[in-house]
Amino acid sequence: MTGNPQSPCPACPFCDEFACGPGSLFSRLSGGTIPSRILHETGHFLVFPPLGEFVEGGLILASREHLLSMAHLPPGYYEELERLMAETSGLLHKHYGCRPLFFEHSPVDAGTKGTCCVDHAHLNVFPVAVDVHRDLARFPHAAVVRMAELAEPPHRDRPYLFLQTNGGQRFVYDAGVVPSQYVRQIVTARLGMFERWHWRDYLGLEELKRTLQSLAGWRTGQ
Repeated sequence: MTGNPQSPCPACPFCDEFACGPGSLFSRLSGGTIPSRILHETGHFLVFPPLGEFVEGGLILASREHLLSMAHLPPGYYEELERLMAETSGLLHKHYGCRPLFFEHSPVDAGTKGTCCVDHAHLNVFPVAVDVHRDLARFPHAAVVRMAELAEPPHRDRPYLFLQTNGGQRFVYDAGVVPSQYVRQIVTARLGMFERWHWRDYLGLEELKRTLQSLAGWRTGQ
C-alpha cells in the first residue's frame, strides 16, 4: 500500500491506517489477519471495503488526505473523483450486476457526526438496488450534476447527505436532523437485514474478505 509516511491526523482511524500505523483500528478489529484492504488507489483517493460490510461488494472511496468531507476537496480533485466514481460503478456493475449507490453523511465541524463515524472525507458505495431517495425526499433537497457542486454554498457550510442513485441521479439533502448512518439503516431494512445497519454490531469480515478476493484484479491492474 502506498501511504503518507506519517498520519496527518493521528486521531483519525483512516489516516492511521493509510500511514500503516501500528495497531490501527482496522488491524485491531480484523484481528491483524488482513495486511491491507486497499483495493485501488489514485493520486488523491483510496478505495477499500469497509468494516460493517453488510453485503459483499461494498466499498469506501476516501480522500488520501485528511479532509472533512467531499465538499472540502481542493478544486482540482473533482475531475479525478468523477473518473474514479465512474470506474468504481462500472466495476461493481460488472461483478454484481447492479450499479451501486454512493452516499455520504457530511459534518460541518469535526466530531459533529458522533463517535460512531469517521470525520474523514469518504463515500460509501454499495451494489444494492434500493430506492433510497424515496425515503430521503421528505427532507429539503436539491439535485446536483457535478460533485464539485458540493463545494458551493449552501452545501459546504452545513451538514448534508449526498446520494447517487442506482440510476446515476445525484441529490443533496439537508441533514441537520438526520441520525448518523441513516442511509445504512434504510438500505439494510429494505434488504431484510436491519440487524446489520451499525458497523460495530456487524463487522462483516467474511463479506469484506470475499470482496477483496472478488475484486483482487483491480488491485493488480488485471
